[in-house]
Amino acid sequence: IQIEVLGHADDAEQRINPRISEQRAMAVAKYLREHGFANVKATGRDNLMPIAPNNTEANRARNRRIDIMVVGK
Repeated sequence: IQIEVLGHADDAEQRINPRISEQRAMAVAKYLREHGFANVKATGRDNLMPIAPNNTEANRARNRRIDIMVVGK
Protein backbone atom coordinates (compact mmCIF):
# COMPACT_ATOMS: atom_id res chain seq x y z
CA ILE A 1 0.00 0.00 0.00
CA GLN A 2 1.00 3.64 -0.38
CA ILE A 3 0.75 5.88 2.65
CA GLU A 4 0.94 9.66 2.74
CA VAL A 5 1.76 11.38 6.02
CA LEU A 6 0.86 15.07 6.26
CA GLY A 7 2.36 17.17 9.04
CA HIS A 8 0.53 20.30 10.17
CA ALA A 9 1.36 23.28 12.38
CA ASP A 10 -0.52 26.09 14.06
CA ASP A 11 -0.03 29.73 13.06
CA ALA A 12 2.07 30.77 16.06
CA GLU A 13 5.58 30.65 14.55
CA GLN A 14 5.28 31.54 10.87
CA ARG A 15 9.01 31.45 10.16
CA ILE A 16 9.53 27.90 11.46
CA ASN A 17 6.17 26.29 10.63
CA PRO A 18 7.26 24.77 7.31
CA ARG A 19 10.19 23.04 8.99
CA ILE A 20 8.17 21.93 12.02
CA SER A 21 5.36 20.45 9.95
CA GLU A 22 7.85 18.63 7.70
CA GLN A 23 9.81 17.24 10.66
CA ARG A 24 6.55 16.08 12.25
CA ALA A 25 5.59 14.20 9.07
CA MET A 26 9.08 12.75 8.60
CA ALA A 27 9.17 11.40 12.17
CA VAL A 28 5.90 9.53 11.67
CA ALA A 29 6.95 8.27 8.23
CA LYS A 30 10.21 6.97 9.72
CA TYR A 31 8.28 5.13 12.42
CA LEU A 32 5.99 3.54 9.84
CA ARG A 33 8.93 2.46 7.68
CA GLU A 34 10.66 0.93 10.70
CA HIS A 35 7.48 -1.07 11.34
CA GLY A 36 7.12 -2.61 7.92
CA PHE A 37 5.50 0.01 5.69
CA ALA A 38 7.89 0.53 2.78
CA ASN A 39 6.01 3.02 0.59
CA VAL A 40 5.51 6.09 2.79
CA LYS A 41 5.61 9.72 1.62
CA ALA A 42 6.01 12.56 4.14
CA THR A 43 4.84 16.11 3.41
CA GLY A 44 4.82 19.20 5.59
CA ARG A 45 1.68 21.30 5.08
CA ASP A 46 2.70 24.27 7.26
CA ASN A 47 -0.45 25.87 8.69
CA LEU A 48 -2.40 25.72 5.42
CA MET A 49 -5.12 23.28 6.53
CA PRO A 50 -6.28 24.19 10.07
CA ILE A 51 -9.09 22.15 11.61
CA ALA A 52 -9.77 24.80 14.27
CA PRO A 53 -9.33 28.57 14.54
CA ASN A 54 -5.94 29.54 15.96
CA ASN A 55 -7.54 31.74 18.62
CA THR A 56 -6.79 29.70 21.78
CA GLU A 57 -3.98 27.42 22.93
CA ALA A 58 -6.35 24.45 22.84
CA ASN A 59 -7.29 25.15 19.22
CA ARG A 60 -3.66 25.73 18.22
CA ALA A 61 -2.84 22.35 19.78
CA ARG A 62 -5.55 20.74 17.63
CA ASN A 63 -3.88 22.20 14.52
CA ARG A 64 -0.48 20.68 15.42
CA ARG A 65 -1.25 17.25 14.06
CA ILE A 66 -0.52 14.45 11.64
CA ASP A 67 -2.93 13.12 9.00
CA ILE A 68 -2.26 9.65 7.60
CA MET A 69 -3.88 8.68 4.31
CA VAL A 70 -3.83 5.42 2.41
CA VAL A 71 -3.60 6.61 -1.20
CA GLY A 72 -3.23 3.40 -3.18
CA LYS A 73 -2.16 -0.20 -3.41
